[in-house]
Amino acid sequence: MGKKEWWKTIFDGLYLVTDARSVMSDELTAREMDFVLEFTGATKDWDILDLCGGQGRHAQELFRRGFEKATVYDFSDYLVNYGKKKCDGNVCFIRGDARDVGVKDGSFDLVTIMGNSFGYFPDDNENLKILEEAMRVLRGGGIVLLDIIDRDFVKKNFRSRSVHRATLPESLNGNSEITVTRTRKIEGNIVNSREVVKGEDGGVMKDNRYCERLYGKEEIAALLNSVGFGGVTIEMGRAFYNRPGDFGFMESRMMIKGKKL
Repeated sequence: MGKKEWWKTIFDGLYLVTDARSVMSDELTAREMDFVLEFTGATKDWDILDLCGGQGRHAQELFRRGFEKATVYDFSDYLVNYGKKKCDGNVCFIRGDARDVGVKDGSFDLVTIMGNSFGYFPDDNENLKILEEAMRVLRGGGIVLLDIIDRDFVKKNFRSRSVHRATLPESLNGNSEITVTRTRKIEGNIVNSREVVKGEDGGVMKDNRYCERLYGKEEIAALLNSVGFGGVTIEMGRAFYNRPGDFGFMESRMMIKGKKL
């Protein structure tokens, strides 16, 4: 079982290296936002909240396209501070727990939860709190967008182990190579993972354990309906990479939108 509340500590500077193929790629981010804007119909006058938005890569892409009202909300001190330094000054960052966002009701036209950032809790009641917050902070007619693990793809194409190499930047020990080994096990609708990061000398730099809840198409639709979202639309098997490789849970994704009626 993944460590309880693993999400409180895992998203640090090393995460931006081990997951750089996904979370540090401007090209990938642009392709993702091409889809999001078409799927949701968002226009430049919308107020957008990127919930669990990390270092703000999607918000920054919105500003590149002329959007001026984007807010990033994330728990990680490191990612929020990193984003404040790297992103356009107009991007607003807030640190906190997605289950209790703390902004006033009806503040946004669109809430996005990207990059498999939904489903961190094995207990559905905790995941439900995030959707309830999205409902609360949306204006009438507003849209929530989830970008989550495609459970059917994962189970059909399950790989219990993957290995890739990455290069540390100067700020983290200067251009040395690291090896990232991930092992995975599915237990019911929970996938438990372990990530071991080793340096060039073979020493362990990090040993992470984490878990994510897997949802089927009908199940996630029912969850959104239970909060009050209507018009739920789901696209399965979305792939945004333009090169082969094992990209873990990001390889094929389920994109869901619901409307606050």
